[in-house]
Order: sequence, then structure tokens, then C-alpha cells
Amino acid sequence: MEKVSDLPDIKIANGIANIEISEGMTLTDRYTKEKFAALFGIDDKSSERLFSAYALEHNMLGSMLKKEELELPLIDILSYLIEKIDQGLVPLSDEQRAVLSEKRGMVEKVVSQLKGKTHDRLILTASVTAEGEKSTKLLKDVRSIAEEQYGEGKVCITGQITSAADLRDSYKSDSVLISVLSIAFVFMILLFTFRSPVTAALLVFVIQGSIWINFSVTFLKGDSPAFVTNMIVSAIQMGATVDYAIVMTSRYKALRERFPKREAMIRAVNECFPTVLTSGLMLTLAGMLIAFNVSDVYVGHIGLAVGRGAAISVVLVLTALPQLLILFDKLMQKTTLKIKKKDT
Repeated sequence: MEKVSDLPDIKIANGIANIEISEGMTLTDRYTKEKFAALFGIDDKSSERLFSAYALEHNMLGSMLKKEELELPLIDILSYLIEKIDQGLVPLSDEQRAVLSEKRGMVEKVVSQLKGKTHDRLILTASVTAEGEKSTKLLKDVRSIAEEQYGEGKVCITGQITSAADLRDSYKSDSVLISVLSIAFVFMILLFTFRSPVTAALLVFVIQGSIWINFSVTFLKGDSPAFVTNMIVSAIQMGATVDYAIVMTSRYKALRERFPKREAMIRAVNECFPTVLTSGLMLTLAGMLIAFNVSDVYVGHIGLAVGRGAAISVVLVLTALPQLLILFDKLMQKTTLKIKKKDT
């Protein structure tokens, strides 16, 4: 507990070893029968009988036969005394009951919260966020200190920091697979929609590019959002950008049958501009309102990323996508699968 308390990011470290039941007296202090008698105001003979009974039940008579002074942790002898009182085996005066009653509440509370059958519990309060380099380093330091005392593999650390670390570690391996599958499925959907691999590839490039730009801004700003932010925001932004891109591309391809490519694109942008801008602006404003009006920092990060991503998607769909469609117009025409209509 002393080593953990010395770590700079630990504010409070509580365990049985440093719980005080009165000033300067902890539950793990070792007491002889004389000191215990003085503490609770009982006679030496009663205290000696209590210690002898404890030693008998816990196979410690060897120490007493060797005439060694038996010292017991205060929490152990108090718990034993409380057990015998509840069994009606230890009579107490009113004064002794008053002294013990005050200590009993503390002991029972500590035992119920901190002492288990196979493990004892230590409660640490840290001044770090649930995620980040500081929390990762703190987790490693605490685990290292604990395993020095109890042995490797015998320490279990739980809490927000460890939960976030476990989820983050699993997300690293899953992230690449999720991204690849998302791109593949979006490409297949666009391929069936426009019947052109070039068109589908261009749209995927713009869609995924808007997501990468969004997360690049977060990285360049030095922010440390929760790892789930990437999953949630990429899903929302991908869905929104796909809609914007399909609207723009569908309108362009329809107009391209009647007009040259530049005029067709000008008309497509003019016709799609209100739809794309309205939808994108609503999503941007909704995200920003969440970012600046929600007290939870993680929810705020998600709102900010969604709002910023929607704005980036609108800009790319209205500027970069039209240029790419014009640039690759001939290739799109050649790779588009034509469906012949039967004459009726």
C-alpha cells in the first residue's frame, strides 16, 4: 500500500492494512493479550482466555507452549471475539459492549468490503482519465508492484482503466478487420447500384477519405478520445456520406445521358446542393450541440467528431467528388454494364 500510494497519479489507496479505527490504530496492528485488554478495558484473564481459544482453534498452540508472546492482528482477534459474542459464549458488561460496539461497526464494514475468502480487496483512486498513456502506465506500475508482493498471475485488477484497456486491446485487432469488411460491403453495394467498378471505387475513395480526414484532425489536435469514438463515428459518417455520394452520382449519370459532362455536372451540383447541404448541416449542428452541451467528455468527443465528419463529407461530396466524376467519366462509361431492354 505504501508503494502504490507513492505513485504520483494515485490520490487514495485504501486496504485493510491502512484502515484506521482510531487515531494511529490500524486493523492490521498486532496486539498482545495485555495490549488488547487495555484497549477494550477487560481484565487480563479474560483477554488471556480469548487469545488461548483463538490459538486452539487456529492451530497456534505451539507458540504458546514455547512460551512465545502471541501477537495477533487486531482485525483477526476482533472478528473472532465478535463471532463468540454472537454465539453467546462471551459475557460483556455494558461499558465493554459500548466500546466494542463502536469498533464492531467499523470491522464488519471493512471485512464485508475488503476481505474475501481467497482475495483481499484494495481500492485505488487515481487522478487520470480512463484511457490514455498515463492510465496505461499507471496500470502497469500498479500490477508490477502488486505482483512483487503476491506473485505473478495472482493479482486481479478491475475498474474503468482496466476495462478500457482490455476493450482497447481487443479493438486494435478487430479494427482493421471491421474497416476492410466495411469498405468491401460498401463497394459491393455501390457496384450493384451503378454497375461500374470504377464508379464504386471513386465513391468508396471519397467516403473513406472523409473518414480518414476526420480522424486525422483529431490526431493533429492531440486529442485522446475514447476508442469507441472511432467505431461509432465511422459508422455514422459512412452512412451519411454514402447517401450524399449516391445522390450526387445518380443525378450526374442521369443528366450525362442528355448533356456534356461539364454541363451535366454543373446541373447535378445545382440540383443536389440544397439536399446535401440541408442534411449535412443538420447532422453537423446536432453533433456540435452534443459536443458543447453534454458534460460527459466521451459523449462530447463523439458529438464533435460526428459534427466535424458531416461537414467534411458535405465539402468533399460537393467539391472533390464532382471533379473525380468528370475526370474519370470516360472510364466510367466504358466499365458500366449495360442492360438491354427488350422490345415490347
